[in-house]
Amino acid sequence: MNSIGPILAKYRRNMRITQPELSALLKKENVDATEKALSNWEKGRSEPNIKQLFSLCKVLGIRDIYEEIFGFNPYNSFSHLNDLGKERALEYIDLLMRDEKFAKSASETVELPTRRILKRYTLGVSAGTGQYLDDDNYDEVVVDEFVPASADFAVHISGDSMIPMFFDKQTVYVHRQDSLEDGEIGIFYLDGCAYCKKLMWNKKGTALISLNKKYQPIPITENSTFKVFGKIV
Repeated sequence: MNSIGPILAKYRRNMRITQPELSALLKKENVDATEKALSNWEKGRSEPNIKQLFSLCKVLGIRDIYEEIFGFNPYNSFSHLNDLGKERALEYIDLLMRDEKFAKSASETVELPTRRILKRYTLGVSAGTGQYLDDDNYDEVVVDEFVPASADFAVHISGDSMIPMFFDKQTVYVHRQDSLEDGEIGIFYLDGCAYCKKLMWNKKGTALISLNKKYQPIPITENSTFKVFGKIV
């Protein structure tokens, strides 16, 4: 199995472009990748995320990253061909695409589901005693159209205090916003911990409320350090 770094370096050099030039090309794809990041990827110190990798493949002309990494892609007929064979196959495909007998019509073209990448924080927000939501501890997850378009990031629930609506280890999606109305459920920061709770904000006071009745409300006082991360969507 080959490392991704030398593959990226090889294709970049074959294009005869510098790392700053590659960074500029990626920026046109709405991907931020500094010269330092590119250098670290090529040297194997770190790896690009999914969006960065797919954009690198597009910009550098890497047709089959699976084959580049593993040496052979059993799901791609091109892997059975040498470079000359691949060139001839592409020429024939081009001829077929020009012939209306073989080319797909617009009505036959399958529209792929909309996909995007969200941050998913790796330390679960507590539906119990409270945990800290660390901005640096996250991975990235590809989501489709079934996740609300308003979702900005994902977290997983830790604990049972939001049963029956949310369960332990369930992933929830959050729209980032600074305030919530009374009765809305969101992700909150309170005195060093992150919670998934319902906000109570009325004449009785301000508190974070659990849906599981065995948990008591967590009061928010004037001395509390409190912040709204967002609303669960």
